[in-house]
Amino acid sequence: MATKKDYSIANISVDAVIACSLGGVSLIATIASIIVSILQKGQAGKIFGYLCVAGFLLSICGIFFFVSAWRSEDGMITMKRVAGILTIVAFLLGLFLLMVGIF
Repeated sequence: MATKKDYSIANISVDAVIACSLGGVSLIATIASIIVSILQKGQAGKIFGYLCVAGFLLSICGIFFFVSAWRSEDGMITMKRVAGILTIVAFLLGLFLLMVGIF
């Protein structure tokens, strides 16, 4: 029979996992919309612009989860660093695109 120890998540920060997921999805959405826009020479349509904006908003949410995970005591530091790198890179990419005017 399974015990509580078998399902323990004491070494995993749930906020860091959520931040990694949001950062990864944000990067995929932003890069996919950039690639499609380049391939179609700027005539990709509104849906890809919305996808890029959604990726930017997901990166902002990921930053909040990253800060929450960084302050918590549980979890490994490696997962927290990966979450920070993913979300901050996605945020900076979205911010750069916003400043350049691709949105």
